[in-house]
Amino acid sequence: MERYEAGQPIFYTTWAPNWIMGVLQEGRDVVFLNAPFSSLPGNPDAMTEWSDGRNPGFGANDNYILVNKEFADANPKAMAFFNGLRISVGDLSAMMLRMNAGEKEPDQIEQIARDWIANNQADWDALIAAARSAE
Repeated sequence: MERYEAGQPIFYTTWAPNWIMGVLQEGRDVVFLNAPFSSLPGNPDAMTEWSDGRNPGFGANDNYILVNKEFADANPKAMAFFNGLRISVGDLSAMMLRMNAGEKEPDQIEQIARDWIANNQADWDALIAAARSAE
């Protein structure tokens, strides 16, 4: 960040979600560099191209909510909530940026969540309604 803020060239790798994506936004501050081919150690034929045709040269990571089977079986409403929850990478990165900037106390993190809900109220209300009606 020091080099960027000083107007100097930067080169970095990142992942998403990540707070840095809330600061350096693709298309505005940085450009995505495509790898000409995938070349993962031990798996040179690995598919690393994204659905939009870009290729970072390394595999994409996905985030999952995992629970044990007993919990899932006993809590269909919670499972409907977990299965329906969608938070964009951009929103996650923005929330992480706030935490990185100092909003780290539990009450501050809860406020970040409340702000996200307020900004996505219709989707949140639909998610809660679907979870409550699950059997």
